[in-house]
Amino acid sequence: MVKLILITFLLFVSSPILALECPEGQYLVSAHPRTSYYRSDGTFVNSANVESHCRPYRFNKPLKLLFKNKIPERWPYQLEIFKEWSKLEKKEIEDVISNLPKSLQELGEISIYRSVKSSFPNNPSTSGPDESIIVLYDGAKKSGYTKILVHELAHILWSKLNSEDRDEYFLNASWDKKIGKYTNSRENFSEVDGKFNPEEDFANNIEHILTNKKHNESIPKSIEDCILKILKGNK
Repeated sequence: MVKLILITFLLFVSSPILALECPEGQYLVSAHPRTSYYRSDGTFVNSANVESHCRPYRFNKPLKLLFKNKIPERWPYQLEIFKEWSKLEKKEIEDVISNLPKSLQELGEISIYRSVKSSFPNNPSTSGPDESIIVLYDGAKKSGYTKILVHELAHILWSKLNSEDRDEYFLNASWDKKIGKYTNSRENFSEVDGKFNPEEDFANNIEHILTNKKHNESIPKSIEDCILKILKGNK
């Protein structure tokens, strides 16, 4: 009788874990402890032991590059001069994209433009994340297409994150929002401009994690783990 009760108890405890199979389009989030934190909108979230659950992939549409030759509609920098892509440039860009992590190849349709010079000094690229637009300038190749594209695709990735993913990043990267302004208590940033804005900080950190072997010197492990988790969730 005792043996039967023990077996029944073990089946009861283990069955939710064994039965948890995520449907197509979702992935498994393993059980983990969650510390208390404030969401970006100011809502307080209590600490808890989060149970294993299924979460939808953020986006699962293959990345499709649309090479554009004219200035984007409503582009804010009207003095910038745009030009046609050469066949060689297109091939170089496509080769770089094909070798990026799959998580950055599932962002759907992206329009990519070719311009001569940015309105901002020493700027090799710009993106319009909400419109899924990337603009590369003459200096992009010299800076390195891989580095540049990872950075700009990270901006687009940020624009598609849900509130739960953003809140996790805010928490792990020590971002806080007070009176409509983001502040950060960290001392080290992978790039100087990252200390002013969480989106830029996010893009900089992804760029360094994926393209800089010495990134652990400037990126805390908690931030790296958070980013890798986000990237894994869009595999």
